[in-house]
Amino acid sequence: MVYTYPRAPRNAFTGGRPTGDMAAERYRTLAGPGEAAFEVRDSRFLGHARPVESVAAAEAFVERVREAHPDATHNVSAYRVRVGGNGDGSSGLLREYASDDGEPGGSAGKPALNVLQGESIENVACVVTRHYGGRTSASAGWLAPTAAR
Repeated sequence: MVYTYPRAPRNAFTGGRPTGDMAAERYRTLAGPGEAAFEVRDSRFLGHARPVESVAAAEAFVERVREAHPDATHNVSAYRVRVGGNGDGSSGLLREYASDDGEPGGSAGKPALNVLQGESIENVACVVTRHYGGRTSASAGWLAPTAAR
């Protein structure tokens, strides 16, 4: 489930209340953590996603998933996090990151990031854990799991 939250930067000149067009600015994010599991060409894929409030929280989540699956062939990750601005995540630049974790360049992390971008969600991190099943999936093998949403 995806929720829409107000992104209301504080204005020091109005006692901290949001003002003007900025008061109505909103963003979409996950309602809470989620997981999914499926198989493609004998490889098992585990999807992990959660809302995060900072790049540090996103990177910590990715590391926790890696530690939880030390036997995984790959832990492909992607996140989109609003940084800068007022220090409350309410404005600033959108930091986007994707890692193929050893898969051919651009074949795994970028498709995962494309899903986050396509859904226009922010302050979210995801990891797709792959346990290799003995059959090569090639690049197309990552497209089905990441597009399955």
